Amino acid sequence: MDGAWWDKAFAATGPTVVGWSVWKTPAEFRRGTETLMETLLPRFDRFIWKRPDVLIDFGCGWGRLAPYWTRRTNAYVGIDVSSDMILHGRALYHEEHDITFYTAEEFLPLDGIDHREGVGIAHQYKADVAVTVTVLQHCVGDLERKQALKRLTFCNPVQLFLFEQSDEHKTGLHCRKVTLDELRRELPGYEWCKDYSEAGCDGREHSIFLGERPTP
Repeated sequence: MDGAWWDKAFAATGPTVVGWSVWKTPAEFRRGTETLMETLLPRFDRFIWKRPDVLIDFGCGWGRLAPYWTRRTNAYVGIDVSSDMILHGRALYHEEHDITFYTAEEFLPLDGIDHREGVGIAHQYKADVAVTVTVLQHCVGDLERKQALKRLTFCNPVQLFLFEQSDEHKTGLHCRKVTLDELRRELPGYEWCKDYSEAGCDGREHSIFLGERPTP
């Protein structure tokens, strides 16, 4: 995305929205995002079987990654727990017909997580691929993590692409490590592997987890 797009995004969402507190200007935010996607997109491209008809982005925020994902899917659906983030996303992308945003409660209310029909918008979708980018690490406690994983897989995506960060030397809200053992335990319907792991320049471990439903 060019500089004009980032200026527009800053005007629509910054400077108080999540992310702008790390990168103070549109130019810095653009560089940081492009660096992140230079890591993610080649691995995503190798992983997916085919161009997805529907890609669901859980924890999308205001949609800063939507332009990158929409190049790789026919329809992008962004989900976030924050209604403010979703309002920002809808305002920024209101002219884009292949981009849709829902709050997590609109998509799948908590009281509908254990039901397979009749509750929320999620029943209208069959996702080919679901992605998360630094989302699960922010879940507080086992229950919130389990709820996030259920929302992530409710539409029965064929493939899951998860990017997470953790700091082994800290505990708390932003450092809850995601592990292969946890994913295999909580989402046994998928075959899991850890595609990538390295220490980032911020000192945290950066990891990509890939999940696939076994072929019949």
